[in-house]
Amino acid sequence: MSSYFVRPTVPARYLAELLEWSGVDAKRALEAAALPAGAHQLSRFRVTAEQVVRLYSVVRRACGDELFGFARRKVPPGTYAVAMRLATGCPNAAEFIECATRLYGLFDEGHRYWRVKRAGNVATLSIDFREPRQRRSIFFVHSMLLTPWRSASWLVGEPIVLTSVRIDPAFREFRGETEFMFGREPLFEKGVAEVSFDAAWLDAPIRRAPADADEYVKTSLRSLLSAPAGDTLEGRVRRELIAHPSGEVATLPEIAARLRLSRATLARQLHARGLSFQGIKDELRRDRAIALLEGGVSSVADISDTLGFSEPSAFTRAFKSWTGVAPGRYRPTR
Repeated sequence: MSSYFVRPTVPARYLAELLEWSGVDAKRALEAAALPAGAHQLSRFRVTAEQVVRLYSVVRRACGDELFGFARRKVPPGTYAVAMRLATGCPNAAEFIECATRLYGLFDEGHRYWRVKRAGNVATLSIDFREPRQRRSIFFVHSMLLTPWRSASWLVGEPIVLTSVRIDPAFREFRGETEFMFGREPLFEKGVAEVSFDAAWLDAPIRRAPADADEYVKTSLRSLLSAPAGDTLEGRVRRELIAHPSGEVATLPEIAARLRLSRATLARQLHARGLSFQGIKDELRRDRAIALLEGGVSSVADISDTLGFSEPSAFTRAFKSWTGVAPGRYRPTR
């Protein structure tokens, strides 16, 4: 199985918030991005990272704003590219974050969206929200934490591994997406949006050149939606399921053995995190199905067979329970 199918899909709420804040015509934007009409209104609908990138590009062109209406003034397309090029002249990661904070403040009456605190050996990067709507947006919270952290990692030439991720309990349903994108199981704390890491990284020197930045920004959004360096229990279970010869029919004892754990220990550790073995298997199947459907090559019958269903009708029922729509409804009109 290709690693393409390892990546979790993205919930429709990302699309809904992106379209709502930007103010663009949702129907036209979805059509231009080859996404099904009304996809953003389906609560259980999921999309691949490739689909998110396509919609992001369409909406950014339509609204002429890299922050999609989250700031008081539009941030012209190309601002991030210029910021990354200029960042190669910063002495270290801390100075990059400070410069980025000041730059984006120019589009929001000087508001400082990012704050960095040192406490001994721990550094914390947090979001300072300007208004309640930002605080309620998972798209905004994830984007505003991912962008400076992952950009700093690229600039210093090494992944800055996080020691903790804290977000509001209102986003508990996005635990899986948070864990995947940040490489750390999230903690939940009212009103908080922050990541922590070894404070030594703030002094890490910038190792990239301007020409490197020009190339990086071409795929930067795609890289933000990919998994960083990290090792979580759910991620390990997913990887073992993918590597297992039996694939989707692998059992809990088999995966536990591959992880060098007892069946009871693995079940207990998953339960403590609000997870279940069957739930992880179902989500992996769902993500593979969505990726195959989005590819537009495999038939529903072929996908059903690939995923180990007894018949296409069983796959269709499962897909409806995962996404709220039938597989045929998922395919966009191209």
